[in-house]
Amino acid sequence: MQLADVSLHNLFELEKLPHTITDVNYFEIRSDVLARCSRDKFSPAGLEVTQIVVPQPLRAKPLHIAHDLPTSGHLEIKKTYDRLARHFFCSVCESL
Repeated sequence: MQLADVSLHNLFELEKLPHTITDVNYFEIRSDVLARCSRDKFSPAGLEVTQIVVPQPLRAKPLHIAHDLPTSGHLEIKKTYDRLARHFFCSVCESL
């Protein structure tokens, strides 16, 4: 689904660019899935977070899981966003 999503084509182009150990954000293919990798430049260990890039047809599903299910708890907007951002990346949502 990622390859078919026109809105992700620019991220696939970014994935082709070489990256170095000093890059804070970069994209790569892991197990045939486009992922965004981010390093916390302020942490001594350079903590890395890997987020799955969510294609357009599936963008509502993580929000549904994180918010609507009875086991998810109804957290405030920022806490729900932070919970999702630990695992998923949506280029449209990046400005939130």
